[in-house]
Amino acid sequence: MKFMSWLYKSYIQPELDIQAKKDPIALTFSSLENGLEPGYLQDYAQAKEFLAIQAFLLGLRLGQGLSDASLAGQ
Repeated sequence: MKFMSWLYKSYIQPELDIQAKKDPIALTFSSLENGLEPGYLQDYAQAKEFLAIQAFLLGLRLGQGLSDASLAGQ
């Protein structure tokens, strides 16, 4: 899981930050983060990292599944 944490910090989080500037819904997450008490910020950061990693892995699995399905139909 160390690799996934590195991937999150090096690739996923910067991409999320870029998307957050373009997406109005990201304002909701920003206000949520700014409204949290300091004790909850670490929990929020860990939950955000976990969910982002899971979404990334799901995208990889779905992409592979779609690729396999298209090859099987040929």
